[in-house]
Amino acid sequence: MAILLNDQPLLLTDTKAFEHRLERAGDHAQFSAQQFCAVKVSEPSVKLMNFIFRDDRWVAINYFITEDCRLPANQAGLVYVLNGEWEISGANCHHMAQGQGAWWLPDIGEGDIKPLSTDSKLIWIELLPR
Repeated sequence: MAILLNDQPLLLTDTKAFEHRLERAGDHAQFSAQQFCAVKVSEPSVKLMNFIFRDDRWVAINYFITEDCRLPANQAGLVYVLNGEWEISGANCHHMAQGQGAWWLPDIGEGDIKPLSTDSKLIWIELLPR
């Protein structure tokens, strides 16, 4: 899964006629980790997260979060801060700022994430077993 982290557009292509344009932060494309993919950028400041997982065992869903949210118990995932600062309960870290991320493991249990500023944006990637 490739997730655009800023509003700098890019185009993903491959040799099998796969073509996907990402334009806004949070836009994503999902394809096999074995699939060759070329990235065409128009601006040199593009930020892209490449999240690799076993798609035969897991389903990955990403959410763009800007307000208080409860992270689920007994599930794995990843949080990544795009903007602002966040308060996190239920994990080892309690504060995260722009550019920081963390794994959310099933043994953590439920937790809450809360933005600390009006411009706060976070990506939550939820991993669900197939």
